[in-house]
Amino acid sequence: MIKITILGSGTAAPRLERNMSGYLLEAGNKKILFDSGAGTIRQLLKLKINLLDVNNIFYTHLHNDHINDLGAVIWSNTEVLKTDIKKQCSKEFRGNIILAKDKMKINI
Repeated sequence: MIKITILGSGTAAPRLERNMSGYLLEAGNKKILFDSGAGTIRQLLKLKINLLDVNNIFYTHLHNDHINDLGAVIWSNTEVLKTDIKKQCSKEFRGNIILAKDKMKINI
């Protein structure tokens, strides 16, 4: 079963009623995040999604409304912050960050 959750679909201008771009695709035991505009982390936390469970992150393009929460996505998991970052990330988060436009792939 495939499930898509819209975490945000707003524009670059902040709105109380809409977050910026962010989509979570769940297929089987895989979780894939598309874009992480402002508010994405808050939405994932509301859904009780552990960031270490996200397998891949795809960015459609590098406008702020699509990447504002990128730093928070990488650094906000409290379990990671309690331990050695390099060890934990290489051991637990074996996902990818992919920028679709330039076909750039960053392995973490």
